[in-house]
Amino acid sequence: MKFIQERLSAVREKMTALNVDALLVPRADEYLGEYIPQRNERLRWISGFTGSAGLVIVLRQHAAIFVDGRYTVQVRKQVSEELFEKLHLVEEPHIEWLTGQLSAGARVAYDPRLHPLEWQRQASKSFGEADIELFELDANPIDQCWQDRPVVEKHPALLLPEKLAGRSSLDKRREIGAAVAAKGADAALVFAADSCAWLLNIRGQDVPCVPVVLGFSLLYADGRMQFFSDPDKIPGGFAAHVGEGVEVLPEREAASVYAGMP
Repeated sequence: MKFIQERLSAVREKMTALNVDALLVPRADEYLGEYIPQRNERLRWISGFTGSAGLVIVLRQHAAIFVDGRYTVQVRKQVSEELFEKLHLVEEPHIEWLTGQLSAGARVAYDPRLHPLEWQRQASKSFGEADIELFELDANPIDQCWQDRPVVEKHPALLLPEKLAGRSSLDKRREIGAAVAAKGADAALVFAADSCAWLLNIRGQDVPCVPVVLGFSLLYADGRMQFFSDPDKIPGGFAAHVGEGVEVLPEREAASVYAGMP
């Protein structure tokens, strides 16, 4: 319990510096998949909880963990009752609970990479009605405090033969691109790593239990695709494997690519 208390204290120092009253820590990472690498287990780091679903809210003097019915026993064993209030993820919605904990003018911090857009819209509406600000973080306080955070492992992607994939990457990309065009759009953002793997006919070792290469994509209506991932994971023969129209870029370049779109 001592090291969890120390972690909470360190995170609260960051919160004070940011002038925020609450921090949301979902069991999620920037790829929004069910399975995440050890490096991104932020919920586990702050609470000790190892379940596959949950959310922690850290306030200045209090904290709560929300889990569903699968983890009723587990959360009692793994998470300190002295440090965290235990609540039901579905029966006690965290936005409603937090709104009841805070006063008008409070600020709630969240990492926008770890939440779906629909959640952000709902949360903005609910907090706005209570005169509470939803504050978008540029840097995650958990990441800043996690001194022994596991390093990124670089496993090369595996090129899945077409006889196993069933269709070529180019064929898949053109089909989905046509569906994008049919919606009147020029491109689609593809954030699910398994969808990127399907489109490119690749597999990987970045995540336990799921054979994907972590990354996200921009798929254009004509079937071209920009895959934002670690170029060091891309093996020789990749260009011939996927066919024409695929560009691999570091994730850090995504924002500038989005900004340059018409």
